[in-house]
Parts: sequence; C-alpha cells; structure tokens
Amino acid sequence: MIGALTNHLWQSTLFVVAAGLMAAALRKNGAHVRHRVWMLASLKFLLPFALLMSLGGALPILTSTASTVRSPSARDLSVVVNQIALPFADDGSFSSPALTTAQRATDWTAIVIGATWAWGFIVVVLMRVRGWRRIRAAVRASAPVELSAPVPVRASPGLLEPGVVGLFRPVLLVPAGIEHTLTSKQLDAVLAHELCHVRRRDNLTSAIHMVVEALFWFHPLVWFVGARLVDERERACDEHVLRVCGEPRIYAESILNVCKLYVESPIACVSGVSGADLKKRVAAIMGNRVGLKLSVARKVTLTIAAVLAIVLPLAAGTLVAPLRVLAEAQSSKADRKFDVASVKPCETKAAGPSRNGGAGNQASPSYLYLSCVTLRGLVNIAYAGQNNPLKNRHSGADFVPDYPKSVRGGPPWADSDTYTIEAKAEGVTERATLTGPMLRALLEDRFQLKAHRATEQQSMYALTVAKSGLKIKPLAPGQCWEYEPGKPVPAHAENASLCGLVSGDGWGSFQAHGVWLGDAADAREGTRMVDMLWRFLLSNVIDRTALNARYTFALDFTPDDTTPGVQGPGRAGLTERPTTFKSNATIFQALEQQLGLHLEPTKAPSEYIVIDHAERPRPNDPAADALPSARAGGPGK
Repeated sequence: MIGALTNHLWQSTLFVVAAGLMAAALRKNGAHVRHRVWMLASLKFLLPFALLMSLGGALPILTSTASTVRSPSARDLSVVVNQIALPFADDGSFSSPALTTAQRATDWTAIVIGATWAWGFIVVVLMRVRGWRRIRAAVRASAPVELSAPVPVRASPGLLEPGVVGLFRPVLLVPAGIEHTLTSKQLDAVLAHELCHVRRRDNLTSAIHMVVEALFWFHPLVWFVGARLVDERERACDEHVLRVCGEPRIYAESILNVCKLYVESPIACVSGVSGADLKKRVAAIMGNRVGLKLSVARKVTLTIAAVLAIVLPLAAGTLVAPLRVLAEAQSSKADRKFDVASVKPCETKAAGPSRNGGAGNQASPSYLYLSCVTLRGLVNIAYAGQNNPLKNRHSGADFVPDYPKSVRGGPPWADSDTYTIEAKAEGVTERATLTGPMLRALLEDRFQLKAHRATEQQSMYALTVAKSGLKIKPLAPGQCWEYEPGKPVPAHAENASLCGLVSGDGWGSFQAHGVWLGDAADAREGTRMVDMLWRFLLSNVIDRTALNARYTFALDFTPDDTTPGVQGPGRAGLTERPTTFKSNATIFQALEQQLGLHLEPTKAPSEYIVIDHAERPRPNDPAADALPSARAGGPGK
C-alpha cells in the first residue's frame, strides 16, 4: 500500500510541475485556460496512473498472453517501463520479488503514517465543516430579494461578502442593503462577476479540490494548486467583467468597496468577489488586461498534451501487463504445496561446511528427491534458484571453501546436519516450481524457517566490450537449441548444437557454444559468460556489455594468481594440470586479445539470504513414510 501511494505521489508531483510549466507558457492567454490546466493537475491526485495502467493491461492489444515478454528485448522494455512508472513496489510485486518467508513483525511505520494522515484529514474536514456551517447559517437567515439575475438572489444579514452558494442549484447570496452601499454600476459589476462564477461552475471545481486537499493535506503542492485555482478563477471572472462592462475604474472601485465593507467567504467552494491577490488583481483591472485567445498551434499543443496524459499510462499498462500475468502465475504456484512430503535426517554428515547437495538429487514432473543436503544448501536451492536469483551474486553450487556464501546466519547445525527430502505433487510439471515456491513452503512448515534478503556492497568484476571492439560474432537463430526439461527436442536440433555447451581441460583452455553475452533473464545458470568466468575468478562478474545474444568462441590462457578457481583448492576430479598451455596470456589478457572483452574491478550491490530462525524438522506424517525412495526404484529413479 505504501509503495503504491508513493508511486502515485511522485507521479502527481511530476504532473503538477508539468502543469506549472504549461501555465507559465500560457501566461499571456486567458486566465480560464490556466484555470483548466491547474484543475487537471488537481484531478490527477484523484486519478492514479496505476488505474490507467490497469485499464491498459486489460486491453487485448499485446496483453492476451504472457508470450509478449518471451524475447529478452521485449522483457527488458517491459521491466524498464515498470521501473520508471512504478519504482516503489510493495512486497510481492513482480518488479522486486521478496521472500515470502521473511519474518514480518508489526509494521509500526505504516501505523504511525496512517494515524498521522487520519489526524490531519480530520482536522482539515472539521475546518471545512466549520466554515460551511457559517455559510448555512447565513443562508437560513436570508430572505429573497428582487435583483435581475438568472439565479435566485437572497439577502442575508451580517457582513458576508456577495457569493454563490450551492454546487448544482446555485443561489446568489448578497449582504442586506448592498444596493445602498454600492452605486448601480458598481453593483452590476459585482453581480456580473458572481454570475460568471455560476456559468463556470467554480463552486463545483473548488469542492473537488477541497476533497483533494483533505486527502493529501500533507503535500505542499496540493495547497499551491489550490491557491492557483482561486487566483485564476477570480482573474477569469475579472476578464469577463472587463469584456462585458468595459469600465475598469468602476469595477476596481466596486471590489475595493466590497473589501472595505464586508468579510471574505470562509470556504473556497462559495465563490466571492474578493479572493486571490487583490493588489495584483486591481493592477490588472486598471490596466484592462484581458488574456489573448489561444492560437491554433497552442490549441493543438494542449490537445496533444491532454491525450498523452491518458494514452501514455494506457500504453505503459499494455507493456507491463504481461509481466503481471507471469507474476500472478508464479503467485498461484507459490500457493501450491506438496501433496505428501518426507524429510528425514541422513546417517552421514555433510562433507563440508557449505555443502549444497548430495548424490541422487532429482526433480522430475510431480516428484522431488534431494539426498543428504544441509539446511543452508536447501535454502540456497529454494531461495536463490533460477526463478528468484540473487542480485549480482552467483548462486551456483558452492564446491570450494572460499565461495562467497549466498546464505548466512542460522543455527550451528545448518552446516552439519543433512536431510533427505522426498515429495510428490500431482500435476506439477515444472522443475522450478518444485525446487522454488513449493520447497520454500515445505521448509517453512517442517523447519519453521524464517528468512529475508539483504544487500551489501561487494567487490566484483564488470565485463565490458574492450576498446578494440568485439572480436566474436553472435549466433544466428536456430544455430543452437536449448534443452528444457519436460519439453520435446525441437525439430531443428539435428542440425544444431546444444546451447550453452562448454568443453575443455578445466584449466586454461575451453570452447563454448551458444553462451549468452548479456543479462538474459531466461538464461540458465552456466550458459552465461559471467557464470563461466566466475568459475575461474571465484568472484562475482556482472555483465555491462550492453549485448544480448549467444556466441560461440574458444578461449586459451595460462592460469596464474589472478585465476584462483584454477590455482585454488576444490579442483579434485579434474584432469591433471597441463605443464604447458596454448597461450601465455592471463585470463584478462586473453579475453581482450581473443574475444574483445574487458574485465575491470568494480563494486556493486549484491544480495544474500539471511536465515532468521530455523528448527530441526518435525516428524513426518504417516503418509509421507510410505513414499517410495528414489534409491529403492521409486518414481524419481
């Protein structure tokens, strides 16, 4: 709620600034035009762009399915549009995914903000009610009077200035005996001013803005807009009187006499004659300043601006809607739980302090089997998977001791006790659903897990295009195919290689086919250049190449102290280290010389997960013990 309100406020503020610039450009034109511009700025506070975006998202154009954002360019455009239009997202928003398992304490900030707003709202309403009661008392004490006017005229005792009362059935309320205190020409000028308010329905527009002031009393620009509305409406009526009567001196004297003899209306929706800056008004009246009519060019410009104010949010809604469809789909998956699940402690302990998994891990349609995994490893699988990646942090298996852990905190046994999880969910065919939201729900239930995301500044490398230019060419469509679990192999696979296929000696020479350059959101881990570089540098690498395509290349280099992934521990099982290498270049030099890419040290925000609370799992339900184990030839085999 706070995120949506913040978005609305900054959008409305920007709209007011734009209205101010437009009003300044129209300063030589009629005041009635500027009044309309400021009225639109006021109405914007009652019409959130998010409402128009939702309407745009409901249109069939570009929003029939989520397939609109399948291509990286379309998705990137949708994300950019969403971040510009709605940068402040509430928890659960697709633009900024949050952990559903975060421990949520009472949001005292929201309570304090809500209470403060309510207090201010009540104060403003009470002030308006008090002013309106004074007007109602004057109306009740009034009596009809014979004056030539198209609306009823009533004379009231007291010193209240002439004014129009009522929104839809206006009544002209004048002080008793005003015909004796003003000359006939001065009275005609005052009546012409008030009847202009009636024709313009200024009471109705003022009442609408009073609602805006009550709802957004804390926003200073709301009160600024209110002052501009009063000023421009009075100037508009002044210009009308000058055009009709044509006697500036008499009209100015009538206003000054009213100000000397009577008091101003206590409420803005009762249009009087003495509002706004009297000194500037009298100066404009004596100068016989009547605004110029709008030229054709300005009429066209105002029309285009008004149309864009409606069309742009609708267009933004059509672009963002597919992302919302995907988010809703993911949300529905997040509500799904395993039909039956077994969590059993392993007899053997984990091999290392940050072991991410064990042998025999499987995730097939409707079935999940994880063998002897630590709690930290389970959290890493469930919360840092492909569908919910950590920002600027490699989330692969931590197979080396100096891997910068993406999961922190938790009890001491989070790195020692290991558990085997076996679970079934009929009808669930996507691996990402089983190992993502459904596994998270299981950890919440069995381990009483509470976790949240945090961010820190971290040293890493930025991958950019070298000054000498890129030396590799992107693959043409169809030159590689990507394996998707549960989906058939495409027809063109016979004449193409598997995307993301990497081979080499594991030390300083490898060949890559169909590897991503660019931050493709749908690229699987291991199929991106930054993931490959991490395995050699053991440091996060972020892609700033501004590219977005697959490439095939070979890279040869000589490992040294700058490649800890080769020199360091954790390489057991690889082939014996060669004594000579094809290239004497370091990995940094080889990237520039052979590929046209450059790595430079940088710092950037990096996300990680914090375990706030966890307990050893409670016993299985009897039905879970009946699950056939993958090791015994069950459905996961």
